Amino acid sequence: MNEGRAEQTDVSLPSWKEVLSTPPPRVVPPEPAEPAQPAQPEVRDRLLVHLVWEVLLGMAAAGLVLANLAQESADYLTSMFGSAAPLGLIAVGLSLSLRTAAPNLAVGMVASVTAALAVHLNQDGWGSGVAIAVGLGAALGAGLLLGLLAMLLSAPAWALSLGFVFALGAAYGVLAGDGADPGTPLGGFSAMGAFVAFAVLSAAGGAVWLIPGVRRALSGLRREGEPGRWAGLRTGLGALAGLAGSTLLAGGAGILEAMEAGSPPPDDAMLVTVSALGAVLIGGVSVFGRRGGIFGTLFGVVIIVSALDLFARNGVVEWLEPVFLGGMVVVGLLVTRAIEGLNALFDRDRTPD
Repeated sequence: MNEGRAEQTDVSLPSWKEVLSTPPPRVVPPEPAEPAQPAQPEVRDRLLVHLVWEVLLGMAAAGLVLANLAQESADYLTSMFGSAAPLGLIAVGLSLSLRTAAPNLAVGMVASVTAALAVHLNQDGWGSGVAIAVGLGAALGAGLLLGLLAMLLSAPAWALSLGFVFALGAAYGVLAGDGADPGTPLGGFSAMGAFVAFAVLSAAGGAVWLIPGVRRALSGLRREGEPGRWAGLRTGLGALAGLAGSTLLAGGAGILEAMEAGSPPPDDAMLVTVSALGAVLIGGVSVFGRRGGIFGTLFGVVIIVSALDLFARNGVVEWLEPVFLGGMVVVGLLVTRAIEGLNALFDRDRTPD
């Protein structure tokens, strides 16, 4: 009867002794997967926010210029251009340092020392060309030193530059107090040409800063996290560029002052710095770094210079001038907060592509 059945396979089960003596298989746990990092959208700087504000600034600047022209002849424009050009170069330099998150508070003193040095060398017979070159070279050297210190230490640039103010003040005292003959001509410059150069430089710098790669490369000190952590040399490149560039531009402003007066400028470096800071901040350059418009610094300088001219023309008491300049800094901080807030509002619902 079993002939037609398929031969069955004999399956033997292991005994309980074999089961107990056999080691359990080694289980290798899978390597934990790295947590997915949320995609971080690139921070965008809304140009429209700046342009709307710059239109209002342009209207205010035009109104102040017209108010001065109503009391003066058309020659006032030449005087205004001559005053705005040196302050404008200082403001452009300060704007660069702010955009790189490395505010340079020594720009006013750098301009004064450069002017005093150029006048001193010219009166010693070095010649105006050599005096100008040495003055600009000294300004650039001071800026590079300041930038290298900020890069190596990852230290706040405002603190370093404030220390430089007092060191440079000693140099100014020696150069300007050595009995130099006032009125020795260093050369001359066209007020209109210098103003146009400042305006073009300011607008071109603002336009270049709109390039995302430029902002990313030079705004490294605007970072999140522990502020005291050493940021590294690459992060400090922006501080080096901002401090060196701003100091060189301030030196150029000092040369213009020396060419105009032929004598060391008055000891008002901090007042000049505050004037430039007020112009830059009301122009829309963020005190936190990176953000800035195109024409804001230009209009801010015109507003500051025209308002001070109105004060002088109408016999406003002198103590109101520093109050006005300090007020412009405060207004500029309000502008910064508004621009930062609007950018954050526009980016709140933005998702990465």
